[in-house]
Amino acid sequence: MERSRADTALRAALAQHPHALVTAIDGNGLFVDMPETVPLTSHRIASGRSALDLVQPADRSAVISAWDRVKSEGASRATVILVSDATPIATLHFFDATTAHGVFIGLVVATHSPTTALEDAARGASIPTRLARTRKNEMAVITVAEPTVTAMLGWDEAEIVGHRSLEFIHPDDHERAINMWMECISRPGYTCRSRLRHSHRDGRWIWLEFSNHNLLDNPEAGYVDCEMFDISEEMEAHESVRASEQLLRSLAGALPVGVVQFDLDRRIVYANERLYEIVGAHPDTDEDTLLTCVVDATVVEDALARLYSGGDVDIELQMDRLDGSGRRLCTLAMRALINGDGAVFGGVACLADITDAARMRAELEERATVDSLTGCLNRASVIAALTAMLDTNPDESSADQSSGIAAVFVDFNRFKSVNDEFGHAVGDALLAEVGARLRSVVRGDDVVGRLGGDEFLLVCRDVTDGDEALALGERVTNAITSPVTIGPAHLFPTASVGVAWTGARRGLAADALIAEADAAMYVAKYAGHGRPVVAADRRRTHQARA
Repeated sequence: MERSRADTALRAALAQHPHALVTAIDGNGLFVDMPETVPLTSHRIASGRSALDLVQPADRSAVISAWDRVKSEGASRATVILVSDATPIATLHFFDATTAHGVFIGLVVATHSPTTALEDAARGASIPTRLARTRKNEMAVITVAEPTVTAMLGWDEAEIVGHRSLEFIHPDDHERAINMWMECISRPGYTCRSRLRHSHRDGRWIWLEFSNHNLLDNPEAGYVDCEMFDISEEMEAHESVRASEQLLRSLAGALPVGVVQFDLDRRIVYANERLYEIVGAHPDTDEDTLLTCVVDATVVEDALARLYSGGDVDIELQMDRLDGSGRRLCTLAMRALINGDGAVFGGVACLADITDAARMRAELEERATVDSLTGCLNRASVIAALTAMLDTNPDESSADQSSGIAAVFVDFNRFKSVNDEFGHAVGDALLAEVGARLRSVVRGDDVVGRLGGDEFLLVCRDVTDGDEALALGERVTNAITSPVTIGPAHLFPTASVGVAWTGARRGLAADALIAEADAAMYVAKYAGHGRPVVAADRRRTHQARA
């Protein structure tokens, strides 16, 4: 839009909205005095530094976009929410009136609760003064204080002029303030900056950024020009972040797990004391050394690769403590740190030593599954093991149809007489000895369990035929019948052994196979020949005995 047309549009807008909020704006976007040439009627004049002070923070980007457009298009507008208790929606218009009036004109038209909203904005409601200026001589005595000093800090001109600026600075900041001043006055024309706390008349301390420009040697000035900008919100934000970091560090320090934050180069940004305690290292230990404690380094490498791809990592690993105190089992949970663009810039990890917990869990599992007297599985566990083997037995499509599962049922002969003659302590010791002997004659993946009293059950997989099943029973019989001395007792144990073999049968239940082995055991017991009996040979055994 041409500037002449923009001026026409401005006049029309002013006439259409006689109660609108109006402001004159310079080329930098800052409010300036309203030229008398602008045809105002009942319009209100906005206060503040710029149009950004009139709107809610979320709408400031819209104001900036509209300001950029007015310079190229002559006019622009944006829908915004004003800074007001009523938080009304308004339209902000910008006009390039530099040809007719030497300034840009801003026009604010509220669409809801316009009177209250525009009165708030006209008074500068909720728009604090952020910038103030003073002049000082070479002794840092304030010689001039602009009205903005009163608006921002509450001090009247008479209360501040004639005083050294240091009198209003927080005592903890005196050294920094003096150093800044000495550097400034030693360099003519130089501007030095520092952040200091300045007293407000109501007793508060306000963070200001001081910019002291040395014009002492300038014949047209002869003073130090001081610009003070209110950075309280920024410093509060920094303090909030610092407090949050302190809280997180305190929480991390109190956790019973090791916590570490690291970047993409694996450099440690933060680690709590517990991490070094678990690893057995000193806090000065470097990252590469810490990683050497992991038994399998590839576990960590794979975990980091997954993490840097944005995935979560939860693993168990073994590590040898760096202080030489032994191997530990740990859990490692890692989570990626992702920036606003969605890129991974590091990670956090929690390391927990679960060695004792794992040991306790294993002990509890053992107590739940193992017979405490003999060290064999208890009744429920051995039956469960047999059931699992039967469930995983090769099906009819398997290439190996000949092998099967054998169940060996063992029952002591005359065990009650041992208890009666030598006492239960000897009887218990004999059971423990027999349990150990039975475990010694089976293969690594076979199972030995105590069904109760003096009865045991052995479960063996991959038994090819009845002959192998019989040979298994004979090994068990031979192992049991070896003499044993327990205290004063010299014992010659014997047992009746029955063997049941699934052969090619499929879908057989555990209790059915045990029943077959139990029946074969009774055949062996009644036969009295001390040899094992296979369930398939029971009829022949009865016939031979007859």
